[in-house]
Amino acid sequence: MFHKGKDTPSGSRVEKTKEQQANLQKPIIFQNAITASSMSSRFKPITSTPSVNHTQSVGRDVHHKDTPTDVTTEAAEAADAQSVSTDFSFSSTDDHTLLPDVDMPTPMSDTEKEVAHPLYTVHEPIIEVPVLIARTDIQVDLVSHVDIPHSVLSVTDIRWRVHPLNSRLLLPTNKLIVNGVFTAYIEYQTVGSPSELRSASTNLTWRKAQTVTFLYPPIVPAHREFKMYTFQGNQSRDLTTHREQVDLNFEKPFSRLRLSRIVSTEQIQSDGNTSHIRLHVSAALSIHLFQVQLINCPLKS
Repeated sequence: MFHKGKDTPSGSRVEKTKEQQANLQKPIIFQNAITASSMSSRFKPITSTPSVNHTQSVGRDVHHKDTPTDVTTEAAEAADAQSVSTDFSFSSTDDHTLLPDVDMPTPMSDTEKEVAHPLYTVHEPIIEVPVLIARTDIQVDLVSHVDIPHSVLSVTDIRWRVHPLNSRLLLPTNKLIVNGVFTAYIEYQTVGSPSELRSASTNLTWRKAQTVTFLYPPIVPAHREFKMYTFQGNQSRDLTTHREQVDLNFEKPFSRLRLSRIVSTEQIQSDGNTSHIRLHVSAALSIHLFQVQLINCPLKS
């Protein structure tokens, strides 16, 4: 009958617990590898030396100096300890199934960003947009006479409307010709009892020439080209003439009114049942000139 010795065997549970506590100090990837390896070793069949019970069944006497507590348990613990000791050299790249399933983004190179298609050529985009080529301020001074078919006591209000401008830039020079119309809506009070509020309107046309300074160069059309080609046959003296005409199409500059400021004064002259209103007008206009052009649009890096 075997008795358990006082000395703890090298493959005991205490020593295994110390080794497991030491393994806990390692990174998580190695802890997962050690746990998976130890679990797989427990289900493997033991192919070591036959146990004591097998030798006794044959009729042989087995004598040991140090009597083990349980040979089968000691063999399993020794196998576990051996698997743990060999797990120290485990590499995270040996078994990819133990790694976390995470898709790590990889940076794309400049060549991978290009469109891989034979029908396309990768280049900077070109856009067609109105480009501000110049801006100028125009001062317009006018004097107008308005006939009223009533005897006017006073002018109560005057409202102004600025019509869209008709401008023309004389390329290749920097001369700007602007044509415009102001409409005055006059509200007045008639003489009589009872007094009435009436209104009248009048249009004031004007024309102005202005020199501008370009902020961005406009596209100036090239002169029209005429070419002629004459061919002579080899076997005859007949001449064949080909003619060529080259025209460059471009967008004409156009203007937009950004700001208008109109100051006016009026004088009333009454003559019986009719009146005459004299208007002095001073208008300041801020004009922007645009031209539609093709502009390269650089890509962001």
